[in-house]
Amino acid sequence: MMSTRWDVFVEGASDEVFLQCLLKYLGISHVSTSVIGGGVSHLPMAKVNISRSHDRGNKIAVLLDADLNLSNRRAEFRDKRDELKLPIADDHCFLMPNNRDTGDLETLLEWISVTEHRGVYDCFEQYEGCLRNKSKSYRVPDRKAKIYAYCAALKTKTKPKERNYCDSRYWDLSA
Repeated sequence: MMSTRWDVFVEGASDEVFLQCLLKYLGISHVSTSVIGGGVSHLPMAKVNISRSHDRGNKIAVLLDADLNLSNRRAEFRDKRDELKLPIADDHCFLMPNNRDTGDLETLLEWISVTEHRGVYDCFEQYEGCLRNKSKSYRVPDRKAKIYAYCAALKTKTKPKERNYCDSRYWDLSA
């Protein structure tokens, strides 16, 4: 019996690399991934590929960042999906980091960082605090910079497309 094929559309390349590592870790092979190139507002650019995938009989899922408001992001997705008439069920839209909380891929990556290396984040947070206290004109780095700093401190690949999330020295996918 042939298993159902899934096509998962993700926001960006870093999401795709993470998802591919997670699928490998879980031993799931009947899933392909595609990059939308952004969040909900970029769904129109993926409409043709989503429709083609659906026409081939594949199930469709979307992986997006929840960002600052989970319920707003879910409503934005539904509105855009309905406007574009995309064949994606409500329960096939997963919002990072865990489909329950606000955040994004970087939030999830911080959560799954290996416990023994989480001290890197303490140092980074001290750096952020120092910048805030020195001058309001300084820009405090975002979560992407925090993950970059974690990787740089551990002397592993820093570019999101090159990271190996299956490397258990840095990432705990069982988390």
